[in-house]
Amino acid sequence: MSVPLRAVYRAREEFFADGEVGEQLAVKVRPEVLTSWRRSRMSGASPLAPTLHYEDDVITDSPLCIAAEPVLAKLADRFSGLRAGVLLSDRNARIIRRWVAPDSGILLQMERISSIVGASGSEQFIGTNGIGTVAEDRRARMIVGPEHYAEALSTFTCVGAPIHNPLTHKLEGIVTLNSDVDSASPLLTPLITSTAQEIEHRLLDQASLRERMLLDTFLTANRAGGSVAVVGEDVFMAGPRAARLLEGLDQALIWQFATEAVATRRAGRGSRAIFIPTGNSVAALRCSPLMVDGRLAGALLEVDEGADVAVAIAMSSRAPAARPHVTGAAPRLRPAESDGWPEAQQLLPGRSPAWQSTLRAAAVHRLSDLPIAVVGEAGTGKLSLLKAMFAPAAGDDPLHVIDCTTAGEGGAEWLARMRVDLTQRSGVVVLRHLDALDDDTAVGLSAQVDELVGRPSAPHLVATADAVEAWASKPAQRRLLDQVGVARLEVPALRERREDIKDLVAQIITRHAGDRTPRLSHGALVAMTRAQWPGNIRQLESVVRGIIASAGLREVTVEMLPAWLGQYSSRRELTQMEQVELDAIMSAIQRSEGNKVLAAKLLGISRSTLYRKMRSYKLDPDKHFF
Repeated sequence: MSVPLRAVYRAREEFFADGEVGEQLAVKVRPEVLTSWRRSRMSGASPLAPTLHYEDDVITDSPLCIAAEPVLAKLADRFSGLRAGVLLSDRNARIIRRWVAPDSGILLQMERISSIVGASGSEQFIGTNGIGTVAEDRRARMIVGPEHYAEALSTFTCVGAPIHNPLTHKLEGIVTLNSDVDSASPLLTPLITSTAQEIEHRLLDQASLRERMLLDTFLTANRAGGSVAVVGEDVFMAGPRAARLLEGLDQALIWQFATEAVATRRAGRGSRAIFIPTGNSVAALRCSPLMVDGRLAGALLEVDEGADVAVAIAMSSRAPAARPHVTGAAPRLRPAESDGWPEAQQLLPGRSPAWQSTLRAAAVHRLSDLPIAVVGEAGTGKLSLLKAMFAPAAGDDPLHVIDCTTAGEGGAEWLARMRVDLTQRSGVVVLRHLDALDDDTAVGLSAQVDELVGRPSAPHLVATADAVEAWASKPAQRRLLDQVGVARLEVPALRERREDIKDLVAQIITRHAGDRTPRLSHGALVAMTRAQWPGNIRQLESVVRGIIASAGLREVTVEMLPAWLGQYSSRRELTQMEQVELDAIMSAIQRSEGNKVLAAKLLGISRSTLYRKMRSYKLDPDKHFF
């Protein structure tokens, strides 16, 4: 996007002086900006406001924050080292989270205008900006320099996009990127828009997972008999007997009890029970917390009717009896394993923030028996991650991998083999390439997974999938993914963890070279680090193995690399902002399968702009695309 800043400055001054902009200058101001200026003036915003208006009643642990945290942390990592910061605001344009490095050059600018948690970006206080204007228009907006209403913001480029609730379609919040005024790029708007959409997907998964988990837990427990109920912050489900006993008891009180029970468990003091008078006896109410991603989603309540007070008190001092794991129940920790994962760095090398975030999540999930889906592009190492997570300890059953691509046309025969497999096996079973299953086979496998619920010797199901978003848009596949993907692990593409390439190459050489250990020249390593690697680690390993076979003990120079790879060594070093832009271009071309018209549309730019950008990065439009 090209913004004539001098003309906008003059138009802005004329607007403040006369309340309107003349025809000659009005054409220099984008219509949505001029509309926002008028709206800001009518709301009483002052162009001389030095800072954002501060409000102290923001909620920083909302579902929006939980959904946005990993997405925006990853985005902030991509801009690490640049003069850029990332903000998350609520539906009222109040900042609720901020990601900006302490050494970032833009931090002082943000602090000067009080761009902090609790500050409001509403147009009524600060006028046109990348938070309040997005909240008003409900559309992504880039506000550059003097397009801001307040003079204090005129040194910024702000790109914001709305985050909508995927169920109610109401505005939930705004994600905004702040950078210098000269950092405006047409690719930033689609980047932030796709970031907002990713948060919306997580909100949907988060909401559906929580609700599904509470419902599944209630149905399973209720079928087993007894007096049971499930409670959440805004959910209450009870069987007939439990409903009769709990009638009149405030749901808020039950929820408070559940949260206290979690705190009690974490403090190591065992379980908790409360007692409800019922004539001459009491009902003991025991609580089992239900967790999602380490947070309390609800609680399973077991009501023991007709117990006398002494029995009830005795019950409250004992931990609940162990019960078979069912999909949706609280995860059982494996007591033989420690909370740490010291072997991770040796098994899965990499120091990039994106990879370390994945390892931290994996370290948590490897200690539970929740069904896990590992998703990511082809070749990113999803199966390797699972093998490292569930490396068999002494006496444990080995990891068993089932390749779903073998289902092919013979789905019925494959399902018959699967039934035998799932019946006879225990331990961890990996359903690899889950997204390769067709509708009918997905329905059949889903039914078999249902049959495993409550079976003490049932295997621990985990899965891998590449194109999970498109595949899970169909009802049958979505149900199966919900069953085997209660927990999700996202594996980053290799282009998102370039700083790990050196360590990965070293590991590949160690694994395959034997006594022939070649040394890579600086130029060769630079080329590998700058390359796009659409095939990810699998492609990297293939190239390195080819180099090992041809190089022997010689030093590997740029000339010895494949031609498509060697060209990256001659390119100038890109700035981080340029690298982000290049990655966005390559990703769009990959998603559009080389169709430049479609790629330009995905990026929100014209085809001529796309070609100009490609030339600036020395990309041949007819080569290296897939």
